Amino acid sequence: MAAQTRYGASSCDIKICIYWKKKYSIVPYVTYGSLSADLQKLWDHPRSDANGQTCNELSGPLSPTECGAVSERYNLLALVSPGSATPNVVALFSSSGCDTSICTVWRQRYGVAPYVTYGNLPASYKASWDAVRPPGKKTCNDLAGLLDSSECGALVEIYGIVPGSSWGTAGANVQSLYTASLCDKQVCAYWRREYSVVPFLDWGTLPKSQQGAWEFVRQPSGKNCNELSGSLTASDCEALQLAYGIVAFGSWGTAPEDVKRMWDSSDCNKYACKKMVHPFPKCQVYLG
Repeated sequence: MAAQTRYGASSCDIKICIYWKKKYSIVPYVTYGSLSADLQKLWDHPRSDANGQTCNELSGPLSPTECGAVSERYNLLALVSPGSATPNVVALFSSSGCDTSICTVWRQRYGVAPYVTYGNLPASYKASWDAVRPPGKKTCNDLAGLLDSSECGALVEIYGIVPGSSWGTAGANVQSLYTASLCDKQVCAYWRREYSVVPFLDWGTLPKSQQGAWEFVRQPSGKNCNELSGSLTASDCEALQLAYGIVAFGSWGTAPEDVKRMWDSSDCNKYACKKMVHPFPKCQVYLG
């Protein structure tokens, strides 16, 4: 009797739901996971001390992955259609923040690039993706996470953005996502990769309209794309060495300060040492 009293006083009838969910990989309203058949009945038993709710409602909020599972199981499309979901399922979905977290799930699952492409997102999902979420009046484009360098590059090209100069046709929401994703910096890596730019030396096939943006000094770093597009490769180091007359561990030749910084941060001495017929003593740290 004492154990029963303590069990009830500790709200174990409710807390056990959280324990079972974690231990048996249960997804509320979707799967019992590995929960045994006899415990499944207890999972679905309404708790009198919790307004008749079952473990489905009492086992905690849904994770983003679980939001995705519920959405697919019931064809529940946030802010558009409940599909076959009951009011209890819809309530759990909404209270778990699934209206927003589903954006990240869909982006990863279907290769959506915000404000660029729906990827493989099913056509029936697009209205939900574009639905405005209160209170910030944002859609999944704004809520699915920050952009990577390729997505930043795509925004620049689609909307005609010129970093440091013009927003092109980008609206306020696109501008906000671009800024939050540090696209002014990230686009440097995209341009270098996409257009075969060699920092400090060769524009590659970078459009002339963006060459000024490459040289644009970003704040707060005080650097332009030459230093922000990633480390130099062995061939880049060799090209700089020839262009500026740099001698590893010897002379900087005519290299300006920004070239010197990139040479050092990219460990170009290592590449230079490996090409020497008679390496300097200091090269031994690289050559063993």
